[in-house]
Amino acid sequence: MVPVPHSTWLAVLANVQQQIAHAAKEESKANGSWVDLAEDTSASPSHEQVTQRWQQQQWQNAFEVLIFEAPPASIPAEEQDDLLFFVYLEAYQAEVLYLVRRKTKALPVDLREGGDKAHQIDWKRSVLLNLVTQTTYSLTVSACQREHLQSIGGNQDLGKHVVQVSKAVYASTTKSQLNLNNKRANDANPTLTYPDISFAVENFEEAFESLLLTEPKQCYLVLLTATAGMTFRGKQSLPQAAASEETHQASALAADEQMLVHQASAL
Repeated sequence: MVPVPHSTWLAVLANVQQQIAHAAKEESKANGSWVDLAEDTSASPSHEQVTQRWQQQQWQNAFEVLIFEAPPASIPAEEQDDLLFFVYLEAYQAEVLYLVRRKTKALPVDLREGGDKAHQIDWKRSVLLNLVTQTTYSLTVSACQREHLQSIGGNQDLGKHVVQVSKAVYASTTKSQLNLNNKRANDANPTLTYPDISFAVENFEEAFESLLLTEPKQCYLVLLTATAGMTFRGKQSLPQAAASEETHQASALAADEQMLVHQASAL
């Protein structure tokens, strides 16, 4: 595959964002959905402007560009997930929901256009799933009095009033059951959670032993934050030409990865 310009990669990412924002608004009319807070920015034109939903071929093309033509990674090599997920269309989900392949320099032959399995893949869901799994996250748990909840994250020095622990966590399509006796159950056979995503915390007993609630009106505040990932690559320095436009677009896309809220339908 011939390398694509950085501007092309950003444009594909922006188009993916537009497609998802359009679909989210339609779904929210009936039953609520995850909605992009930046949908009204210049990086996300109004839904009326997105008049045509992508077909399978367009999503497959987007997958190839985003995954295999991405700019230099913003995630250290040792932290990158080297697995790619290919979600089956419902008609082919007899026993498994998705394929898992090691990341290489290009799509496996059987998943390329015309390949034996390419027509079996839901390329839209595959794009979205890999955008999530190719991102790193930080889990921050704070123990405090309820009266201090609003102050966490501000500039105030809360000192002894708040005990806080942060751990790096990674998105997974499976989970393993844990119990309080420090024994991992069913570790050899993790439970599938997809389309829900799980975030495992290694050595959670040691990590959170300082967070025991010991006083009345104490509570936990749990915050999951995206720290690096595919959309963050757009924030790196760009060529001088068109830098202003691309930087604005890239920063908005990077914010999208963290700025998601659930909008309940009022209907």
